[in-house]
Order: sequence, then structure tokens, then C-alpha cells
Amino acid sequence: MNRLTWVDNLRGMSVLAVIFLHSTIAVNGNAGHLTVVTDVVNHLLEPVRLGLMFFVSGLFVESGLKKGLDLFVKNKVKSILYPFIIWVGIYGGLKLLFNSVSNNPQSPLNILLSHLSGGGDITWFLHSLFIFFLVIPWVRRIPFYIVIPVALILSYLLPEIPAGSLFSSFDNGHINRSFYLFPFFYLGDLLVHRQVDIPGIVSKKTWLLPSALCFIILSSVNFLSERGVEWQLMAPLALCSIPLFIFVALHTNV
Repeated sequence: MNRLTWVDNLRGMSVLAVIFLHSTIAVNGNAGHLTVVTDVVNHLLEPVRLGLMFFVSGLFVESGLKKGLDLFVKNKVKSILYPFIIWVGIYGGLKLLFNSVSNNPQSPLNILLSHLSGGGDITWFLHSLFIFFLVIPWVRRIPFYIVIPVALILSYLLPEIPAGSLFSSFDNGHINRSFYLFPFFYLGDLLVHRQVDIPGIVSKKTWLLPSALCFIILSSVNFLSERGVEWQLMAPLALCSIPLFIFVALHTNV
């Protein structure tokens, strides 16, 4: 299978995992007889589903930068920033329109600032992704053994946005989450930038078996832990699980 096929498969797998999660949220976790199945699947995939999406995005940095930095930025403005602005306008406008009957009324300034700072519950992905693409041309010059630990440490140590502030939103830890997801994006770019034969490497048992073991440990800890383990502490296992999902994508016929 060629590179584009497995990349598309991997992207599709991550998107389906996210859709599956939101489908169960939409029915308040009550999926009838399938509730047990949905709970198990969501617990198993929770540590990696968003990371895979950002990893796939990082795979396209190199090809974009080859066209020149100016064109690279213009393309990201067109493909990411514009949709972000449109969705903020639509979603923020609906919030303002129905604010008086909302369960959680917000001031117009709070609605605006929470979205512009990445706290919008349906726009955060575009916000983080646009920033990642803007900073990666410079961050990619820094060794991975500095970038990844620093990003995870910041994700763990930075305080959440205070509840009730003008920047507060449905998820006041979204900046922490963005720092957590950046290493996945960075890793995708790193592998392509260094011209690593990704399909060739993940097909070797010396890489595949440890990756499968990491995912088993990761999912087991996440599934069995009642209180949950800080996701930043599980990030090394999540990053090391990626070869397993690439292997599955390589051997998935669509």
C-alpha cells in the first residue's frame, strides 16, 4: 500500500474514534444494550484518539514547507483559520442568541474571548492546529528530547484557566490539552522530515511488538483505574502506541 493510503486510513480511524465518542455523549452514555461496549471502546481509545489526529496532521508539514514559508502560512490561513473564524461566528452567534435561556449564561465578551483563546467546544481543534502549524517551522529545529518533555511538563504544571473568568469555557484545561497534543503533531513532522521509512519500520517485530505492549498497558491502566491517571504521565505510552495503529492502517483495505 502506498503512503497516501495508509495515511488516509489512519486519519479515518482517528476520526471514527472521535465520532464514536461524541455519539455516546449525545445519548448521555446510554446506548442501551451497547452501553458496556461503548464504555469499553471509549476507555481503550481515550488516551490515543486525539493524538492520532494530530500525528496525521504533522505528517503534512514537510510537503507544505517545501512550497515556501509564505505559501505554507497562506494555505493554513485559508484551510484552518478561515473555517475557525466562520465556526466561531456561527457558534458564538447562536450562544448570544440563546444566551438568556441557556443553562450557563455567558457575557458576550466571555463568549468571544473563550473561543479566541481556544476554549470553544467545537472550535478548539482548529485553534490548536493552526497554532501548531505556525510554530512548527521553528520548533522543529529543537531536538525532540527537549521539545517533547518540555511540552508535557508545561501541560502538567500550567494552571487551568480560572472558572468564572472572562476566558473560562466548557473546558478550562484546553491549553494544557494543547501542550499535551503538540508532541504527537511534532512526532509526525519529525519522522517525515528525517525521511524515516514509516511503513517499513512499523512492519518490523522489534517495533510492532513493543508498541502493542505499550497500548495494552496504556489501555489497561486507563480502563482499570477508577480515578484515572494524569494523561501527561501516560503520554510516553501513548506516543509509543502509534506504530501499532500505523500497522493496522497499512493492513486495512478500504
